Amino acid sequence: MIMPWEKVKFCSVGDIKKKERIQELLACSGIWYQLKTTLPSWPHPADSAGIGTMAGVGNMRKTEQKNTYIFYVKKEDEEQARNLIKEA
Repeated sequence: MIMPWEKVKFCSVGDIKKKERIQELLACSGIWYQLKTTLPSWPHPADSAGIGTMAGVGNMRKTEQKNTYIFYVKKEDEEQARNLIKEA
């Protein structure tokens, strides 16, 4: 098991195609990685421009919410992983 102090945040992406490409590159190179997915939070209806109306609620439904994919790698593999991604 990798301890938290043995890994570093490598990169974060919002595009699923980029996520899959990074996963493929790291796996093919034998680099250990951990993937964390963060889900977007929905804005509160009162935070929109339509305060006091239902306009804000309707706009929230139309807004596409994207996940963020965060990659972690071992500290010792960070430079190799960065070079690998640059070359791709």
